Amino acid sequence: MKRWLMWGLVVLVAASASFAARKKEAAGVVKDKVYQDSEYGFQFKIHENWSAKVNKADLNSRVVLIQKNWAVPPQYSQAKDYTQIPHLVVYADTSSLSAKAFIDSLLSETYKSKAKKEILKEFEFLSLPDIVVKGGRALTVAGQTAFMWNAEYKYVKEIQETASSIAGIRVAGGYSGMMLAIKNGNIIVLYHLMCENNFFNEIAAEVRAMSSDDGALSWVKAGD
Repeated sequence: MKRWLMWGLVVLVAASASFAARKKEAAGVVKDKVYQDSEYGFQFKIHENWSAKVNKADLNSRVVLIQKNWAVPPQYSQAKDYTQIPHLVVYADTSSLSAKAFIDSLLSETYKSKAKKEILKEFEFLSLPDIVVKGGRALTVAGQTAFMWNAEYKYVKEIQETASSIAGIRVAGGYSGMMLAIKNGNIIVLYHLMCENNFFNEIAAEVRAMSSDDGALSWVKAGD
């Protein structure tokens, strides 16, 4: 009896170790500046001005990208640490919603879902009050239907006059947020960006270069 109990414990420990190893697997790989997703069948070229951190395979937020040579708004010229560094999160999941309906669900005050809960953790822009929508349009990306949305948030806040000073000054500025959802079969890929709005047009152009249909974004396999 003891021998069988010991064997059972060995099997349980081995199974737990195997499960832990699976959880630590990456969501994808970056090779030659191309992110290749391990589950959802898409890949895209990473712009040379961005660095990438691949998340774990059990997360739908697959990869996080940070702009390398980010610009500093004039109000922060003496206190660069206050700058919102441009960051882009690429999320993927299966969904019955269209690209536009998926974005609408994230903007809804009443709609709740597991997907929305995870995205809101990564995309704090959507939690800001009184954001002003600047645009939304349907388009085709990598041969699939897509929808792009962007908005702006104005802020006034107190910062130190310089990085080494204790004196405070009041500054005004704004953040920009952008979402691009692409639907391929039952697979949805969502790019969401947040940055200082002084540089939104330039930053958005780099993001579009990573999500365009000219070869930057492609499908290794079609969604079911």
